[in-house]
Amino acid sequence: MREASFGAENAAQYRAAVSHQKERMNSIFAWIRRFRWPIAAAGFVALVVVFFALRTLSGELEEKFHQDHDSIPTRVYSSVYRIRPGVGASVDELRFRFHEREYREVKPGEERSPGTYSLEIDEQKRPTILTVHTNDFSYPAVAKEVIFGSPDAAVGSARFTATWVGGTVSKVLGPDNGELPAGFALEPILVARLNEGNKEARKTVPIAEIPHTLLEGIMLTEDQRFFGHIGFDPRGIARSIWVGIRSGGHAVQGASTITQQLARNMYLNNRRTILRKVEELAVSVFLEIHFTKDEILEKYVNGVFLGQSGSIAIHGVAEAAKFYFNKQLDDLTIAEQALLTGIIKGPPYYSPFRHLDRAKVRQEIVLGKMRDAGVITEEQYNAALNEPIRLARASSIQNRAPYFTDMVQAQLLKELPDTESMEAGYTIFSTLDTYYQQLAEASVASGVSRVEANIKKYVELEAKRKEKKKKKKIPAADEPPPEDKPDEGGKLVQGVFVAVDPSTGHILGLVGGGSYEESNFNRALLMKRHIGSLIKPFVYLSALINGHNPDGTPLNSISKFEDKPFTYEYDKKSWTPKNFEDTFEGTVTMRFALAKSINTVAAQVAIATGLDNVVTTAKNAGFEGDLQALPSLSLGAFDAPPLDVARAYDTLANYGLRRELTATLAIVADDGHAVAKFTPKDERTLPPEETANVVQLMTSVFEIGTAHASRVEGFTWPAAGKTGTTSDFRDAWFAGFTHKILGISWVGFDRDDEVVRKHRKALSLTGAVAALPVWTEFMLATHKNQDPIDIAYPDGALRRVDVDLITGAKANQKCLGENVVQEYFTYRNAPLNECN
Repeated sequence: MREASFGAENAAQYRAAVSHQKERMNSIFAWIRRFRWPIAAAGFVALVVVFFALRTLSGELEEKFHQDHDSIPTRVYSSVYRIRPGVGASVDELRFRFHEREYREVKPGEERSPGTYSLEIDEQKRPTILTVHTNDFSYPAVAKEVIFGSPDAAVGSARFTATWVGGTVSKVLGPDNGELPAGFALEPILVARLNEGNKEARKTVPIAEIPHTLLEGIMLTEDQRFFGHIGFDPRGIARSIWVGIRSGGHAVQGASTITQQLARNMYLNNRRTILRKVEELAVSVFLEIHFTKDEILEKYVNGVFLGQSGSIAIHGVAEAAKFYFNKQLDDLTIAEQALLTGIIKGPPYYSPFRHLDRAKVRQEIVLGKMRDAGVITEEQYNAALNEPIRLARASSIQNRAPYFTDMVQAQLLKELPDTESMEAGYTIFSTLDTYYQQLAEASVASGVSRVEANIKKYVELEAKRKEKKKKKKIPAADEPPPEDKPDEGGKLVQGVFVAVDPSTGHILGLVGGGSYEESNFNRALLMKRHIGSLIKPFVYLSALINGHNPDGTPLNSISKFEDKPFTYEYDKKSWTPKNFEDTFEGTVTMRFALAKSINTVAAQVAIATGLDNVVTTAKNAGFEGDLQALPSLSLGAFDAPPLDVARAYDTLANYGLRRELTATLAIVADDGHAVAKFTPKDERTLPPEETANVVQLMTSVFEIGTAHASRVEGFTWPAAGKTGTTSDFRDAWFAGFTHKILGISWVGFDRDDEVVRKHRKALSLTGAVAALPVWTEFMLATHKNQDPIDIAYPDGALRRVDVDLITGAKANQKCLGENVVQEYFTYRNAPLNECN
């Protein structure tokens, strides 16, 4: 029948093929019979070699099996974002904060679920009503204590409504419509994973602590006969070969057992060679002989590759649960366990962050196997199928604020001087405000770009000027024209910004350079430069504390000084300060001298007050460098890092209360216990009255002084600040603060070679030209669409008095006129006499 169906010709071809195949097999068998003893001997030798090789390697393999491979990155979280009465924010800021937390905006009145919000806006595009249903976040007790003030604070997913007036929150209502004076908070964001040189994350969890449904799902999916084989599954191999034959030679079904996968992951490589497969089988049998099934399964589920977070590979179900769902294993639902199990087959292909549809299909397959095997009920199966997948925030960025996390890491290593702390699985709750951080980065980038553009223009103008000179000069016939190559070099200009909440000492944002990819040198922490005129508020503060007028009365804001050339002789040396523009104003008040940053007056005040007193005041404020009582100190001729400047100006903003700045709130171990807590250490180091007095003088820097350009750019909030420029134009500074935030800006040059010196001398970069625009851009964004709030001076610290500038006496009916102004004094330095 078969031959008939083929036809005569095909039948002949078939018989010939069968005959040829028989002859071929007979020749093979004949060859085997002929060499049976050598083949048997070779096989025996091979078995002996494998036996002794495994005996030799057994100690090494067993040691490797028991090695602790835990390497859990330390996670750094941002600060929470508080919405409470008195907090101001623009619509852009609110939407940014919700967007980065992956909240979804809905229409007012629409049904809200966790992770949604609605926003009503007035005609001036300012928020009026915000309604939000917050996401849940698992805060350890210590985090609740440092963030919310109590380890038992009730925080979680709930609905809130905030009413806004003038860009500021006026009232917050809770889920029961009760008023909440403390407001509520949006959850923190994962901003960095710190792993000291390691490229993987894994954590070992005892098998008894892993949900049995997860284990069953993994075995059903990866190795259904796990408890019935000795390392490899002959039936599985045969099935795989048969499926491959039926598919035309294309392997469509794997045959590796869990033990083989473990052997490959731990001891071997993924090369697809016969030798590697033989090694895999041998090691698998060895593992089965030496270890129990539970030990093998535990090792497998704790080491299996389950995804990639940037440059760090995620190994093991415990780390994967945190990575994909931000949960502990015990908290995973059946649906989440199935999704996790499905990823094992191919983490890049089935990643729910990238391919949720594929991950969902794979999840359904795993759930079906679990139902069919009786691991879950039909009801559990249906519930898991319909359960929405809520993934953790997907981010392949390992470090969203690298300069900031440098400081976090420094604080961590100070508390725990052990590099392994980077791999101990700590959770760090930081002070980083991601909105302020991105604004600081953008402001520094634009500020640096402006200076670089000016340098480029200067170079182009120089090239054109030289070209004109060359055209005028006619070279000799045998003289080649001179080369005119532009000066080459690396990145010339760098920028730094430090943002601090003056009410807490929390560092909200920190930029240590133009680009972390180009240079990870953190200038905010490590760079020490002359601070120039940033020292002057402390010179005048020292004068207010210690200085006296010629008549013996205390110095005050209208005390008069002569802006004129002078030379100071000391220790057989002479020192002559110069003003920036080499001009002199004559008789000026202390307020005017500070606002205009007049060098000769600052020098006179420092010398008259006592240089030792100036050193003491500066150190009490927070400068920790080597300050020497030299006359050049009065003009900032000493080195300090930007963080020291931030600390000192924060002391001014707090009217003499020196506070330790911090980037970290709490370090929490994986089991939830506190490794370290950071609480502000406040110390009264300067008198509040005189400090408030000098802060009030610093407001004139914006109104009539070197920072007036900030007002021209539209920044209207009451603020106090000071520009700073070094004499060689290498460093440009601005430090200033409002009621809301303190900002320190630096723009300057890393290099100090001839090329850079030529550029900076030609550009004459000052604090007002280079650093103030960065500060202004940042402040315009952070205070956008909010009604200005005055700087709040300590109660009773200052008194406002009408005075006659000519006589310095209190004004009355006898001296009304254009020379009468309102001035601020302390109770100690206010004028006592009236006009006569």
